[in-house]
Amino acid sequence: MQKINLIKNTIFYIFVFLFACFFIKILIIKNTFHGYVFQEWLVNYSQGFVRRGLTGTFFLFIQKKYNADIDKIIKYFSYITFFLFSIIYIFKVRQCKKILDWQALMVVLFLPSLILFPIYNSGVIGRKEFFFFFGLLINLFFLEKTIRIWKIDRDIENSFENYPISVEAVNKYCYNLFIWYNLLSIPTALSHEGIIFLGLPLNMVITSSFLSLTLSKKQVSLQTIIIYLPTILVSFLCLMFKGNNTIALGICHSWQEYSHIYSSLPKDCSNIMSGGVLRYIAISNKDIIGEVMSTNISQGKGSAFFSWIFAFFMNIVILMRTSSTIIINSVTSLNRKIAQQGGGHFLSPVNIVTHFSFKYAFIPFIFSFILYVIALDWGRWFFITSVSYVFCLLSPNLIYLEIVRYHHNQGRKKYLFPIFSTYSKFINYLYNLDLLRHFSIIYFLGLFYTLFVLKLHYYNMSVKELYTNPLTYSLWQRAISFLFN
Repeated sequence: MQKINLIKNTIFYIFVFLFACFFIKILIIKNTFHGYVFQEWLVNYSQGFVRRGLTGTFFLFIQKKYNADIDKIIKYFSYITFFLFSIIYIFKVRQCKKILDWQALMVVLFLPSLILFPIYNSGVIGRKEFFFFFGLLINLFFLEKTIRIWKIDRDIENSFENYPISVEAVNKYCYNLFIWYNLLSIPTALSHEGIIFLGLPLNMVITSSFLSLTLSKKQVSLQTIIIYLPTILVSFLCLMFKGNNTIALGICHSWQEYSHIYSSLPKDCSNIMSGGVLRYIAISNKDIIGEVMSTNISQGKGSAFFSWIFAFFMNIVILMRTSSTIIINSVTSLNRKIAQQGGGHFLSPVNIVTHFSFKYAFIPFIFSFILYVIALDWGRWFFITSVSYVFCLLSPNLIYLEIVRYHHNQGRKKYLFPIFSTYSKFINYLYNLDLLRHFSIIYFLGLFYTLFVLKLHYYNMSVKELYTNPLTYSLWQRAISFLFN
């Protein structure tokens, strides 16, 4: 046990050291902040209501009123946001080291679609989607707090049969979530409407899963909708007001008096279609879809699409394998406690794995799929879905809630729809094949390749990204140069 803990501590602190080095290099030494991101923060309401316009209206007011350097304000605010996200992620990993074996620890730290993704793709730092994570963390915080108050782990088997539901605790969870989630997420929705695809579905699944333990299906649906309705309405409103060429020109003109101060702002509004954030306000959805097809699918005679699919496949296989390990370890630990208490209701790990991954990974991915049709940055959408799922995995009480919920409702007719049925059969088939045991060498080679060779780019993926992981690429180059020179 001491040896295992030593290995895990070594992995963890090596990662912290490397992450700190990258952070200092990119954000402090190079002072990286992309002009496109700065422009996106300055989309405003000068031509009327338009999606993502809240932040620009606010910062241009600050600029005009106080003559502040909004470039530095936005840049350092973005750095602080990313730093806060990183600290929370690393802290949750450290908190859950006991339920992670060394392989799982390696994956949640080094998988290129997780916390290292913004480090490998500095153009992602400053994006507003980071606030989606904070909304999820608020939900998980109140959920875990409520479960701790219930102390449902005192008598495990009894909690399966007679779940100690407190109406007062449920109402408090709903009230706190309604206030704090919407307080954060309404401004977030006004800044980035993508929350309706990347944030709301997962949070609604978590809340409905929790409420279903004590409420009827109709009550669960009604209560969940009421909690998230303000953010849902604002998100739909933002989707409706995409903008057009006239609005894009008006926003560009609102920037002109500051273009001599900030080099990232266009000095000429006659050619906004050539690039920048205003182009995507001006062009139609049909043109955007065409651009997605040409850039992410047909570019390089299909090599771009191959690169995306291959990178996604490798990340999904490893992440889902890791999630299975974490959940199975949790279920095994509970079965051990049940046996110690003399109980007889043992749990099936594969059923819990199927339900958990379906609800907290597959459903959010389905809701985000539209973004892969209407937006270019496939890597960003995959990153948000993946990290959100890992936050769920690193919330032990959410896993425990799903275990109790599965046992509590296993006699009911539920999930009787084709998608879950097909998904369940597929997961059970893979589980029964026990592919890892038969192809362990191949899996470990794939694991090493994905963690230390592959880079997942946030947009415009190419074959080159399949072997240019920033963590090790320079080492491979030097090794090859040494061997052949």
